[in-house]
Amino acid sequence: MDELVKERSVKSCIALGYQHWQQHLSVTFRGTFMYLLFSAVMFTSALISALMGAPKWLPIILLVVSLFDISRKVRRLSGEKETGKLGKKQIMRNLGYYLSFVCLSSVLRLCVICVISAPLLLLLYMYWLNYETMKAGDPSSLTTTYWVLTGLTAFDTSVAVRFIGTWTAYAELYVYGTMIARQQARKQAKAASSAS
Repeated sequence: MDELVKERSVKSCIALGYQHWQQHLSVTFRGTFMYLLFSAVMFTSALISALMGAPKWLPIILLVVSLFDISRKVRRLSGEKETGKLGKKQIMRNLGYYLSFVCLSSVLRLCVICVISAPLLLLLYMYWLNYETMKAGDPSSLTTTYWVLTGLTAFDTSVAVRFIGTWTAYAELYVYGTMIARQQARKQAKAASSAS
C-alpha cells in the first residue's frame, strides 16, 4: 500500500496503472474471464436482437445487463482493498483531481474503443445500407454469413473492449493513493499549525 500512497499527477497515475495492467495481464484475464464472457454474450445478444427486430425492451434489458462494472473484481485481484476503501472516501474532497482522471481516462478509452470496434461499425454500416435498399423496394441481401460474422465480431469486440478497459481500475488505485497522500499531508500540516 505504501507504493500507492504518494503524490502523483493524473498522467502518472494513468501510466502506472497501465504499466501494472501490462505486468499482470494473465492474472487479470483469468480473474475476469467469466465476467467478460457473460458481458460479451449479453452485448452480442442485445445487438443481434435489436438488428433482427425484437421488441424494444429485450435489447435494452440485455444491454443494461451487459454493462455491469468489473472494476471491483479487478481491484480485488490487485489485493489493495484498503487503498480503494480509503480513496473512495476522499473523492468529494479531491473532486477536481478525480474528475480530471475520469475525463482523461475516458478519452483514452474512447480512442481505443473506436479503433477496436471499426470492423463492427463497418458491419453495422452494411446493415444500414441494406435497410436503405429495402426501403426502396429491393429484397434483403443479408445472408446467414452476415449474421454469424456480426455475432462473432460483436462478441470479440465486446471482450476486447471490456478487457482493455480494466487498466483503468488499476489506475484508479493510484489515484486513490494520491488522494490519501494529500489527506495525510493536510492532516500533518493542520497538526503542525495547531502545535505551533
